Amino acid sequence: MALILDDFTATIVPWRGAIFIGLLVTFTTLEIMFPRRLNVMTPSQRWGANFLLGAMNVILLRLILPLTLVGIAVNYNVGIISSLGVNPLASLLISLIALDLLIYWQHRLFHIIPIFWRFHKVHHSDLDLDASSAVRFHPGEALISFAIKAAAVIALGINANAIIIFEVLLSSFALFNHSNIRMGGLDALLRFAIVTPDMHRLHHSRDRHEVKMNFGFCLSIWDKAFGSYQASPRTKMETLQLGLEGHHKQQPSIIETLTLPFRPAFHFRSKNKKH
Repeated sequence: MALILDDFTATIVPWRGAIFIGLLVTFTTLEIMFPRRLNVMTPSQRWGANFLLGAMNVILLRLILPLTLVGIAVNYNVGIISSLGVNPLASLLISLIALDLLIYWQHRLFHIIPIFWRFHKVHHSDLDLDASSAVRFHPGEALISFAIKAAAVIALGINANAIIIFEVLLSSFALFNHSNIRMGGLDALLRFAIVTPDMHRLHHSRDRHEVKMNFGFCLSIWDKAFGSYQASPRTKMETLQLGLEGHHKQQPSIIETLTLPFRPAFHFRSKNKKH
């Protein structure tokens, strides 16, 4: 079994980028063909900043940092799960579930701890939600998230195979549950097990209560188990206002987006303001 998992993950590694791009193109195409909502802004107003932030994080986490999570798992595989002595498949399943639970609580902490929220609100400042929103994270948040996950990998003893598979799952689910795809009754059916686009879109509501609900990324069970699940918004999904309270007129520039965590209030200059 260990050899099978090693072979499987070794096959995945060279294709990780292709899998991400393939899913991005697929979900974007479905969004155009079957949109759930009419977007406030055009793709040209949003995609540039979103994909630039995504590219910056790839460069930061893959090229600049000395170790990736896989490298940490290879060099520091000494934690709880590695000491259980279970077979490789059981270890993989336990690791994937533990990592998904970790991402759930990490996401909640980014809404609770003020310094974390300063960086995470860049993600929530998007006025629309589509597959490109899945990569809209401030580099500061990417670093904090990496540090939390690295500590968990060491403490739990998660091996490299589990890290590789989970990172593929995480990026794939992020693209899926941020997408603007009309799914009809299938959305309600799928959310018994996984986080769906409608479920996650509610989390991006401008409403102060709704933005504190539906933190999950892969499994929907965590929100239901820890009291943060809300099935539907107070208004219709088609007219649900997204983004941050107090900002709903324009998309900020990339410089304004990058400096947002370091400014006291969320105010952008109006492009239509007369001087």
